[in-house]
Amino acid sequence: MNDSHSHGEGDGATIEVLYVGPLADELAAGLPSEEAVSFRTASRSEDGIDAIGPEIDCVVAGHDPPAVDARRFLDQLRADDREQPFILYGPRVRAGVVEEILASGGDYLCSDSDTTARSVLGVRIRTTVESERTRTDLERKSRAMNQAPVGITIGDATVDDEPLVYVNDQFERLTGYDRSAVLGRNCRFLQGAGTDEETVDRLRAAIENQEPVSVELLNYRADGTPFWNQLDIAPVRDDGEVTHYFGFQKDVTERKSLEEALQQQTELQDRFASVVSHDLRNPLTIAEGHLEIARENRDDEDLSAVADALDRMDGIIDGVLKIARQGVAIEDPERLDLAAIAREAGASVGIQPEIDEELPSVEGDPERVRTLFENLLRNSKDHAGETPTVRVGLYDGGFYVEDDGLGIPQDDRESVFEWGVTTADDGTGYGLAVVRTIARAHGWEVSVTDGRTGGARFEFAVDARPSVGS
Repeated sequence: MNDSHSHGEGDGATIEVLYVGPLADELAAGLPSEEAVSFRTASRSEDGIDAIGPEIDCVVAGHDPPAVDARRFLDQLRADDREQPFILYGPRVRAGVVEEILASGGDYLCSDSDTTARSVLGVRIRTTVESERTRTDLERKSRAMNQAPVGITIGDATVDDEPLVYVNDQFERLTGYDRSAVLGRNCRFLQGAGTDEETVDRLRAAIENQEPVSVELLNYRADGTPFWNQLDIAPVRDDGEVTHYFGFQKDVTERKSLEEALQQQTELQDRFASVVSHDLRNPLTIAEGHLEIARENRDDEDLSAVADALDRMDGIIDGVLKIARQGVAIEDPERLDLAAIAREAGASVGIQPEIDEELPSVEGDPERVRTLFENLLRNSKDHAGETPTVRVGLYDGGFYVEDDGLGIPQDDRESVFEWGVTTADDGTGYGLAVVRTIARAHGWEVSVTDGRTGGARFEFAVDARPSVGS
């Protein structure tokens, strides 16, 4: 193998070339001086194989069997996982040889005209190597993007509706969608029934104003599973014009669950303080006053008022403790048969509800779900008569419990779930608060509407949002 020959400084990015074939020195010396090419040479295929290292940018080979068989030489390079560009350079090479070289990803340049061919060879080497370097750089960046721990999307800002032109592997894993199913579509297909419209409007406004934006959005995977998506979008400009939007997406469901659980815990603490300072203080004051009068007058009626006040305090404490316990995150949910649990709850309350046997099977805590049904059934008994007709059935998105009583006025349908709110003279107002607490601990949402016969209907959306353990 001969020493290297350098030609020119160029832009400092010298191209390292290995030439394998006859007349190596003459070929290297004949290249134009402005070409920043450094040659290493070998006269036989075996020497060429030994000479190739990672620093070689391009391989140029003649075809002069048996010393150098360009076809076998290229096959050996590829078998050794050497991916450098390959150029066959020589005079009057047989068509079959050229075809095989081209079919293997190589290139061919005829050297019949020495001066012109050598000048063209220098240009061909440079353009080939620069193209390969660009391709390698793009592949490296693509691998880095595909290995990124966040979903990455690129939307085309030059086309209406900013369709996606790229998504990385993590985006596929995060959403469950294949590339073929999402390219050409706007990323809004991830939105669903629970996605907040105000957040969507903020996102849309930022894109229309060509501004970066960061939001947390409830999205849905291909199988319908909801997840909280931390979405960051940034415009990419070329000469001042926005050409693309880069999107970065991260599943933050667990963090949101912890945040909401903490918020629920804070609300519980605030409620405890309110109950202790107000709800319990009033009956305690009543009890103290009547007890003082009873001591003076030995009046049984006053003592009865004390007993009633103490009973109310006991009911309030019991309700508050139930809410505290039922709001704890569900750590080991079980697959539940809602129909069976509703039947058990009816037996404990003394009501036989009409139960749809096609009720969905859900994940949850059996004791808490039975408490939920018991509180609803007691509520019906308190407000719809001693023997109400209660139905437990299936509706799109979850299940319902309804009775044939007078129902709940429209203006009171949200307040009935608040702590201490009741329309019954002897009620504590914590039964329906417990119901909502249990529902939220399972990731469900409960709402009130009219039953089929005018009574109260409580609907539970079991797939309204991810469970946050609150």
